[in-house]
Amino acid sequence: MKAKHNTVFRSETDTEVIAHLVGLGLDEGMSLRDSLQQALSQCDGSWGIACIHRDKPKEIVVGQSLPLFLFLLLLLLLSVVTLLP
Repeated sequence: MKAKHNTVFRSETDTEVIAHLVGLGLDEGMSLRDSLQQALSQCDGSWGIACIHRDKPKEIVVGQSLPLFLFLLLLLLLSVVTLLP
């Protein structure tokens, strides 16, 4: 993928691509919310993501392509699976 910054990057996962795109927005001085919104505007498919910036650890920015109910259900299922031994 070639970003408008003339940066070429390769990735094995979608998450790495989104993180890189968010990072490019942050490097331009955008807020975390705006950076995530811009990054997700370039994504296709179904996903849900939550971002936390180390400078503002109490601020969580989330985005999803699924209907909100399905996204919340997915988060609930992931938290249950995480708690299992």
